[in-house]
Amino acid sequence: MRRIRGFTLLEIILVLLLLG
Repeated sequence: MRRIRGFTLLEIILVLLLLG
């Protein structure tokens, strides 16, 4: 996947789940 501002879409999803 392309890097978006140093984060991958999967990483963003994981962060959102942690912040849940």
